[in-house]
Amino acid sequence: MTRKSIIEREKHKYKIFSKSTNERFYLKKELKKETNFDKKILISCALQKFNRNCSATRLSNRCFHTGRKRSVFSFFNLSKSSIRLFIASGVAPYITKSSF
Repeated sequence: MTRKSIIEREKHKYKIFSKSTNERFYLKKELKKETNFDKKILISCALQKFNRNCSATRLSNRCFHTGRKRSVFSFFNLSKSSIRLFIASGVAPYITKSSF
């Protein structure tokens, strides 16, 4: 199990990301469209002033059962080991265990 503080940190990152997504997207769009070099520098400075956790690359999928960060299937939001556990116990409907 992952510590609660790490899970809360991920939730905080997602909150910061969702709050500033539109403004960041607008600035990136303006940066690509702009041809004046001085204005490009001003826009890039404005992008750099954002919090580091605002970018989408800082977010990670976590298993909602165990909190594991790696090998998470996005369709289920479960890690590989949790999917195997749920399928073997028959909790997941319409999915059968073929051979593990």
